[in-house]
Amino acid sequence: MINTPKRIIIFVIAGLLAGGALYTLAGILVAKYRWEINIFLYGSREAKKQEFTYHTRIPRHKKLEPSSPARPNVILVSLDTLRAQSMGCYGCANRTTPFIDQLAEEGALFEHMCSSSTSTPPSHMSMMTGLYKGVHGVGSKEVLDMGIRTLPEMMSEAGYATGAITENGFLVRQMGFGRGFDDYYEIKDVLLFDKLLVAGGFARDVFERGKTWIQEKGEHKFFLFLHTYEVHDPYFPPPPYDTMFLSNPDAYRKFLKKFRKQLGRVNTHVYPPEFIRAQYEGEIRYVDELIKDFIAFIRLQGLEGKTLVVITSDHGEELFERDGIVGHGNHTYDTESHIPFIIWMPGKIPAGVRVRNQVSNVDILPTVAEFLHLEVKGSIQGMSLLPLLRTPDHPDQRHVFCEAVKQTCLRSLAYKFIDSDELYLYGGTPGETVNQADTHRELCNDAVDRLNAFRAECQSLKAEKGLLKPGETVDLDEKDIRKLKALGYVE
Repeated sequence: MINTPKRIIIFVIAGLLAGGALYTLAGILVAKYRWEINIFLYGSREAKKQEFTYHTRIPRHKKLEPSSPARPNVILVSLDTLRAQSMGCYGCANRTTPFIDQLAEEGALFEHMCSSSTSTPPSHMSMMTGLYKGVHGVGSKEVLDMGIRTLPEMMSEAGYATGAITENGFLVRQMGFGRGFDDYYEIKDVLLFDKLLVAGGFARDVFERGKTWIQEKGEHKFFLFLHTYEVHDPYFPPPPYDTMFLSNPDAYRKFLKKFRKQLGRVNTHVYPPEFIRAQYEGEIRYVDELIKDFIAFIRLQGLEGKTLVVITSDHGEELFERDGIVGHGNHTYDTESHIPFIIWMPGKIPAGVRVRNQVSNVDILPTVAEFLHLEVKGSIQGMSLLPLLRTPDHPDQRHVFCEAVKQTCLRSLAYKFIDSDELYLYGGTPGETVNQADTHRELCNDAVDRLNAFRAECQSLKAEKGLLKPGETVDLDEKDIRKLKALGYVE
């Protein structure tokens, strides 16, 4: 017969095991039903489950073709607000991206991709056009000129089925983001919580809708663009990701409870830096799991080796590195402008390649175009990165550019110069913390000349494309404005 002390120990162990199982189950349920659970727990004046706004426009006489080794499928994944330095394969100490790290090992990773802008619309439009904002002109509500050809249009003309699944916000279809897509899905829903508009990421829904869309295409070759705000503020990762990167979760319980009640809205005056960083990194780890599931689906469908997968972001995020700031859009420091770029296709993309060259997201269009043997018509500012896969250890001296609300910079592997007269040399003081402009005036003067030449090039290209007159702007609908308010872009 078991004595009383042993019986107590057995009960305690059994309770702990049961509690762990229940916690894991709760995490799974919250991941899937987190909006409904929050509404039930904390109430809401107005709430409704996310839904897709669907638009379709298949060109007349379009003939879809099956995929082939020369013309494989392409999936472009944009993880909005994901900065490179918060990923394991880019040096983060925390295991935020174990599966994406694995994809990087099986494919190619570009160590130094700089975003063309630290704001969502211009950066994404640079991905789709191969042009900087100074040429394509898309900011907060400007419409892309019809004279500029986009990657989806090129894919559609080449016989690809084209689909986009986005969380809307600034990727408004009428601004030109819908051009070339047969199917364009947008999640415009938000929550109104105690008069506070909240837009949490709907990454699970984006990837699930992506799976369905792929199945609907059958044997036809396709180009699929997936975009999610999951990593974007508000940071609201489901359990267990919300405590995964806290050094002492118990010490943050009161913050965690309040943070959940506010559905992840960041208040730097209330929450400590470690807590907010942990929530941001928790979102990244959650998305990493969703990508793992999505790639498992690709493999199950027999599409591995037939599909090029591109993983990137539009910009990064400041997380207290400079003056206690959390956010993006105003500056061009690496925390906001250094983004990931990973390409994966077993059998076609060499495994384990790490390219050290300085590159930009204006290079995405020409890279995909060369990979698919598509002709790029008209002048662009990006370059194909495929030749760099053959010489990844021979970096060049290329300069790329990044534009923000308050700054414009040029960046090379050696230095970054910002037009507010800031100079940061790489290979010395880390973190862009010491401005060395005063002691390297000749280099700064050269950088100013390069910036002026870049601006002149943009004006020249605009003239070539007939874009010198003010362009058309789009009137955002009520749902678009509410979504932008929820994301913190509109007062």
